[in-house]
Amino acid sequence: MTTAELPAPVADHAEDQLNRELAELHVRARHAAAQLADIHARLAVLEEQIRRHQQRR
Repeated sequence: MTTAELPAPVADHAEDQLNRELAELHVRARHAAAQLADIHARLAVLEEQIRRHQQRR
């Protein structure tokens, strides 16, 4: 059964629930993207430290 086949209050509730879940997923995705950017930045620093250390040998 699709939301088009449901009574209006039930369909509205289902749509509201889906919108809330979608909004939560967007927030989680933005948070994950920020964490990934932080990891990439830290990795770049570590790679540079390794290069410097290897050049001193």
